[in-house]
Amino acid sequence: MASLLEKVSVLIKANLHAMVDSALRQNSVAVIDQYVRQIEDNLEDLEDAVATVGGQVRSVKRRLTDYRK
Repeated sequence: MASLLEKVSVLIKANLHAMVDSALRQNSVAVIDQYVRQIEDNLEDLEDAVATVGGQVRSVKRRLTDYRK
């Protein structure tokens, strides 16, 4: 059986989730703007990673050509 503290904890968490869900629904434009900002940040990180991997691929190809000679 759940203790009183566990029940209170569940109640508090449920209410906090409900409050956040309500705030997200009311500020949907702001939420979408935040998602767009996060996506843009992730895209910048992805572009950096692609550039790094591209440089590594060129380096490996160069070494392979040297080894074949």
